[in-house]
Amino acid sequence: YTHFFKAYEINKDHVPSSLMVAHLKYTGSGTHVDYDVSFNIYYDLAVHKRIPQAMNNLAQHYLKGLGTSKDPKNAFIWYKLAADSDYLPAYENLADCYEKGIGCSKDKNLNSKYLEKASNYNNRIAKNKIKMNITCFLTKPTSFSFD
Repeated sequence: YTHFFKAYEINKDHVPSSLMVAHLKYTGSGTHVDYDVSFNIYYDLAVHKRIPQAMNNLAQHYLKGLGTSKDPKNAFIWYKLAADSDYLPAYENLADCYEKGIGCSKDKNLNSKYLEKASNYNNRIAKNKIKMNITCFLTKPTSFSFD
């Protein structure tokens, strides 16, 4: 943590060290948890530098109310922006928003679209969710006869 923090303090425009410090403050790995710091770093990187990973992680903060007030609509917006930037984890997160109506209306078609995008990148969780969706839509065949 110390090396990343020193690099971040020297140059807050250095994206890799900024992302790492935000992550470490979010998880508390090697330091204490500080959601305010991680939120502010992700916010700066998302808004001013348009970094997709920061957009996705900022959405997590809004979704859970960490370092900011809980705001599902803002979470959805940031997941969408990250997904539109082809950030893989955002596809699954956005699919969850459409599935559960988090910050948006429930939409099975868009849920499926983003799960499919995630599965195209070999996302195992997305592939399992697609299988579950298909299973839920399958019905038992009705019996009929040819008279």
